[in-house]
Amino acid sequence: MDAAQVTPHAFCTVDEVPQHKVTLSLFDIDATEVTAAQYRPCVEAGASITPGDAWTNAMWDKPATKDFPINEINWPTARKFCQWRGPGFDLPTEVQWEMAGGTCQLKGSSASDPACKTAMRTSPWGAAPPGCSNVTQPDRQAEALLPVGSRPAGDSPFGLHDMAGGVAEWTRNWWDTDSASDQTGPTGPMTGGKRVLRDGAFTLDPFRSAHRRWIEPDAPVYSEVDSLGMRCVRTVP
Repeated sequence: MDAAQVTPHAFCTVDEVPQHKVTLSLFDIDATEVTAAQYRPCVEAGASITPGDAWTNAMWDKPATKDFPINEINWPTARKFCQWRGPGFDLPTEVQWEMAGGTCQLKGSSASDPACKTAMRTSPWGAAPPGCSNVTQPDRQAEALLPVGSRPAGDSPFGLHDMAGGVAEWTRNWWDTDSASDQTGPTGPMTGGKRVLRDGAFTLDPFRSAHRRWIEPDAPVYSEVDSLGMRCVRTVP
């Protein structure tokens, strides 16, 4: 949604509207996308699979890319990794991801603006257009990925890195059209055929925090599989 307007941004799609109020409980979310180094212990413990076995662009087995975002990850593997990290860990819901990605600025809601509309941002960093200073997307190839946190000018107001650019990130949700009603802690439909991805990734142009896309969760081969990764959340007791 547009950072300064109540009406939807010109590039919003029909499944990103209407705007509605969502109430969330406290949660922690990774400041960066999961890196190859963070993912490796899960594989070494026998709890997950080696990503990108059939692909040449995987960050997994390149010694120089331990601080790069892990990629070529499908949804079941992404969720398995997050849950392996311990009690309370999981993939983020869509609304958790969008809040952390800068839809509202830190403490943007107030008595005079309870819906946080005047504090809304188009992209995690604000309203400025994407560019080399705030997005990792040099030439739309996996080989052009950079270590996490390489574009601090693109950080969200909560200090999260690479919420636009880098890899696209799996969420917990099955895809559905956006709700028109106010909700508390929504997790989306219980069943479906495709899971929701958030983040523009290095293969896409839309770097808006509200941007949504979806693909089959189990697809072992996909035209943009190079760009699929994740970050995890933890519920706060």
